[in-house]
Amino acid sequence: MTPEQLQAAIGCRPDIAVLWAKSLDNAMAMNAIDVPRRQAAFLATIGVESRRLTRGFEDLNYTTADRLLKIFGRYITQAEAPEFLRKPERLGNRVYANRNGNGDEASGDGYRYRGGGPIGLTGRN
Repeated sequence: MTPEQLQAAIGCRPDIAVLWAKSLDNAMAMNAIDVPRRQAAFLATIGVESRRLTRGFEDLNYTTADRLLKIFGRYITQAEAPEFLRKPERLGNRVYANRNGNGDEASGDGYRYRGGGPIGLTGRN
């Protein structure tokens, strides 16, 4: 994949495409992401999770209860939602507690191991 192809696929800036194209191309080759449908899904996920390769970690800074509940309503009730707005560390510790090798909410693992890297992998494991 060329930098120009990466830029077209996810809408990133040209300088970012130059930095990432070879690595992402290698990752696709190593993981059998070798047909257009798989490549499109992989690149779309990366584009969304990393904000077009401009963010290295999940933000978790939600400003509205509606959006927070749409994403994390399984872990937070409507009544609790205001307590987590604009509190990314608290939110991460709640929603990622006891998952993927993380400790409980008090451990701080949820925020520490929030989504990271271009694909937004979460968890200690």
